Amino acid sequence: METSAERAARPRSSPETTLGGELRSAIDAVGRLVRDHIDLAKLEIREEAKKASIDVGLGLAAIPFGLAALIMLDVALAIGLSSWVHGAWAFLIVGGLNLIIGGGLGTFSAARLSRKRRLEALEAELDNNRSFAAQLRSRLRAGRLR
Repeated sequence: METSAERAARPRSSPETTLGGELRSAIDAVGRLVRDHIDLAKLEIREEAKKASIDVGLGLAAIPFGLAALIMLDVALAIGLSSWVHGAWAFLIVGGLNLIIGGGLGTFSAARLSRKRRLEALEAELDNNRSFAAQLRSRLRAGRLR
């Protein structure tokens, strides 16, 4: 008959030492890894949204001041040009100049906004995870986990 001291001294076969246990722990690790990456992506998206909202707010706050300054400068430029051309033509020239500059800036802004902003660090990490998963699959198919 085996005593309790002998049972305690005997090495136990834990579920972690079997192939099924190792497979289960590998699957759990991959699951934790995926959850961590999802949490990381959420955090990065929140930070990007916060930065973008601050930028938009500052831009919106500057619009009234920029418009007032533009109107004053346009009138001053038109009055200055009226010494060389008739007053109506001076205002038409200034208006055309505003359309050209505004169109160029609008086109430039649209081009910048249409570029996709990527989360490079997240994409690199996801590529690493894909390669890790591919290696894990090939090892599992070959019958060896380590």
